[in-house]
Amino acid sequence: MATHRPQTQDFLEVDPSTQVMPDFSTPAFIRLRSNLTRDGVTEGDAIEQLQEGWRLWHEELKVKWREALQVRLFFLSCEMALSLSVDIS
Repeated sequence: MATHRPQTQDFLEVDPSTQVMPDFSTPAFIRLRSNLTRDGVTEGDAIEQLQEGWRLWHEELKVKWREALQVRLFFLSCEMALSLSVDIS
């Protein structure tokens, strides 16, 4: 009996809890900040907006990671149950 096993690409590759928010005040993010400051937003407010956007995105990743772990655990427990119930005789 074949079972469907989720493919690797169905899962995040890195635990998001190990990720650190980038420093949006650095030169690497000047283009993002300038896109926001064109409309009269201050540099400080632009950084805060980028930080808030990152936090929201990061929270979504953490939820997806937890869901993916639950799926992995479910399939592992099913595989273990099947391997224990196989009659080898």
